[in-house]
Amino acid sequence: MRQNIPVQKLAPGMKIVALDIGWDKSPKWQSPFVLSSGEDLALLLEHCRVVSVETGAATEAPIPRPATTTAPAAKAPPVTPAAATSSSATLQEDTRLPSGMSCARAAACYRQSLDVLTRNFERLSWGDGLDSAALKQTADELTEACSEQPQTLLLMTELQERTASLAQKSLNIAILSISFGRSLGLSGERLKQLALAAMLHDIGMLKLPKTLLQKKGKADAADRIQLQKHIRIGCDLLYGYPELRPLIKTIAHHHERFDGKGYPTGIAGERIPLEARLLAVTGIYHTLLNQPGSADHARSTQALRKLYALRDRHLDPKLTVRFIRYLGIYPIGTLVELNDRKLALVVDVHQESRTRPVVQCLQNIDGVSLAADACAAEPLDLAQEAFRHLNVVRSVPRHQAQGLDLTQILSQLGLAA
Repeated sequence: MRQNIPVQKLAPGMKIVALDIGWDKSPKWQSPFVLSSGEDLALLLEHCRVVSVETGAATEAPIPRPATTTAPAAKAPPVTPAAATSSSATLQEDTRLPSGMSCARAAACYRQSLDVLTRNFERLSWGDGLDSAALKQTADELTEACSEQPQTLLLMTELQERTASLAQKSLNIAILSISFGRSLGLSGERLKQLALAAMLHDIGMLKLPKTLLQKKGKADAADRIQLQKHIRIGCDLLYGYPELRPLIKTIAHHHERFDGKGYPTGIAGERIPLEARLLAVTGIYHTLLNQPGSADHARSTQALRKLYALRDRHLDPKLTVRFIRYLGIYPIGTLVELNDRKLALVVDVHQESRTRPVVQCLQNIDGVSLAADACAAEPLDLAQEAFRHLNVVRSVPRHQAQGLDLTQILSQLGLAA
């Protein structure tokens, strides 16, 4: 049976059998296909309004030949500083390095980084100065950990009790930014500077009145003017530390808009530094991801749809599409329900088949614990023939997962303190 639905309501795994523009004007496809990647979703959002999907039939992506997800590959060549100042620069595809760092060590790096950020933000709130040496060392170590264990660090951003802490938000955005920056080919000192800028990008917020930050509801014009001052305040703070001054160029412009309607200077397009454009994408995605989601839509898919809608106006369109492609339909750290009613955690993804990730089973969807041997089992690679019978049904917002114990999950994955 066919059903016509708006593109905005598409979900991963749906089989699309007709486009409102016809196959002859399709930007990519000439016949029915299964929605399986962020790139495909972005193209559909751009070119179509309504599509026909096939219901009542198996709608899963084809399974690629069995392959391991940890095979080492050559490191992507870096983007040169000259080329990287423009969004039209040739951006390199992500490649995975052989890992010399354990998952446990990468998880420890996350906790140590959060501790350093928290202590420095507290010092600044109390009127003391920053420990710039500790911050730089933390950025270097975090960059190394993201280079060798990106999956673990991305998991750690999801497997924490969510708080309103500026330190936690800044660290999570830094991990997203480092990981995405690597996928674009950034490397070396430039990637470390990006990490440090992401960690400190909202540092000016610590000097704004707490009554302003704690206000509920939509900010009025006067409040917005006050909030925008955090850029100038943050840059003034960093100027007092010569070793941190190189960050000012990025931090000063991370609220500029691609259409020139941002602040504080109103510059547009490729005049905005690349790192600032990248930080805008990861920062807005993090905000969208952590808003209360509709029960009818996948949390990550909904965030990606909203992010895509901001291209050209708020965000660099090329970077936005590349970021969506990088994350995929089920980003690492997403909770998903399998067709056998198990709740699982996405721990890795396949470039070739984004709807069939590598998952770790946690419990039944209704909150009932699995048998001890099932909980201790190795992650399931849904792209392997042995797991052909298993499919992802939907992603599950954390607040809808009954009895979810984050401490137990961290222990099960070997990431506990």
